[in-house]
Amino acid sequence: MTSISGSTGTQDTSWIIDSGASSHMSGIREDFQNLEPIKNLEIILGDGHSVLTQEKGQVTVQCHNYNLILSEVYFVPQLTKRLISVKTLTEKGYLVNFQGTECWITNNLGTKL
Repeated sequence: MTSISGSTGTQDTSWIIDSGASSHMSGIREDFQNLEPIKNLEIILGDGHSVLTQEKGQVTVQCHNYNLILSEVYFVPQLTKRLISVKTLTEKGYLVNFQGTECWITNNLGTKL
């Protein structure tokens, strides 16, 4: 795991790039441009606990000089971290490369984010 970091005032805006996450998730309502209701969806967290989510939406993450637009991001109020799913990124055509403590995300046009 690695992260995309930033801050707005006193709020931490870091996102963890998680190779174990099945979906993008955030517990911060303000991250979302929009939220739509969904049927109760059970999410199993990394510690084995399960939580229900009832909303998903779109989030824009600032990566250097590029805005990474994430769709179908689950709002999970119990989460204390924001997660970007490597699985979901690669399904959308992005390449994700890890080397040591660094990570590169490349879009389908070859632009490194």
